[in-house]
Amino acid sequence: MQKVLRCTDNLNPNAWRKIYKTCLFDNICFPKGKIYEDLATIPLLIDRVDKVAFCDRVDYFYTIRNNSITNSKLNASSMQIFGIIDDLQTHFKDRKDIIKALNYHAILVVIGFVVRFDTIDDDIFATLKRVLKSKALSVLIDTKVEIRHRVIAFVMVAFGIKTYKFLRRCYRLIK
Repeated sequence: MQKVLRCTDNLNPNAWRKIYKTCLFDNICFPKGKIYEDLATIPLLIDRVDKVAFCDRVDYFYTIRNNSITNSKLNASSMQIFGIIDDLQTHFKDRKDIIKALNYHAILVVIGFVVRFDTIDDDIFATLKRVLKSKALSVLIDTKVEIRHRVIAFVMVAFGIKTYKFLRRCYRLIK
């Protein structure tokens, strides 16, 4: 489960490239009307199994639409992912390893949003700061977290998200 939430070993909380037994979906379904529904569902399914199989072949093609998550701007509905992570942490409240992995996943999402989007409105920026503040300590002391992600989280917490964005731009200019 940790490998899935930490997105390691080609595993991630996405539904594709995995083979499922139908019985796993007893009392579990993808939530309607939410984006990031894979993250809300796949960890619950994986918690029910002893092993996960996935396909190396890519026989699945993603259609990129103008209104898809991939093409969307950062907006209030994008913040649903943090509610899903909070719900999963409540579900797995007695599993410290899963809580740590979910904290790491949340930090990866914050980093991804900060890197991907040049402009972030004030409400979303406040949400990202709140998530960063609440999850960063767990990530900073977790030796299973990649060092580069720990450094980025440290810079964002110690010096601010805007400073990180500035430093990243400078690094890319001199690289």
